[in-house]
Amino acid sequence: LVVDDNFLVYYNERLEGVNSTALSVARAKVSDVIQAMKKDQVYQFTKYNNGSWTENAFTGTGSNIIPGFEPPFDFHSDATYCKPFGKYLITVQTHGLNKLFLYQSTDGVNWGERITLDSIPGYSQPYSSFVGFDSEASDDCFTVGSAFYIYINRKRTSNYDFDEMYYRKVTIK
Repeated sequence: LVVDDNFLVYYNERLEGVNSTALSVARAKVSDVIQAMKKDQVYQFTKYNNGSWTENAFTGTGSNIIPGFEPPFDFHSDATYCKPFGKYLITVQTHGLNKLFLYQSTDGVNWGERITLDSIPGYSQPYSSFVGFDSEASDDCFTVGSAFYIYINRKRTSNYDFDEMYYRKVTIK
């Protein structure tokens, strides 16, 4: 996401030898990243940890930002800003718990108000995507308008090569 003048990047925080320990966020100023790119350099992002942005993105530790987090939760998902709603939206899939959740935030860091988008035994829902088609949506769907879709890729946990595609239509009134 782009929040204020920062890129926010969401990721699965991992410690050596441990599966996902948190769903976390890192940030960098958009202008700093672009300047570094023009010089063929990489700009250093910082992780959010305990209320501050001081942790090195490669070597530091990030705090969990998703309420109700359990280790199978996963950020193989998508995020967007919904203009008419005035909130950021992010999806979280849960692997073996067979659910896809939607969370809302006013700042892209503090998430709450969880809604279950999809729940079916024997499936995980990685790679969900926000897609907007109305005039309020941006071409890249980093912003959606008052009518948009959340595309859901269901994968069988017994045969991960098998996929089914579904969608949920969302209308903000």
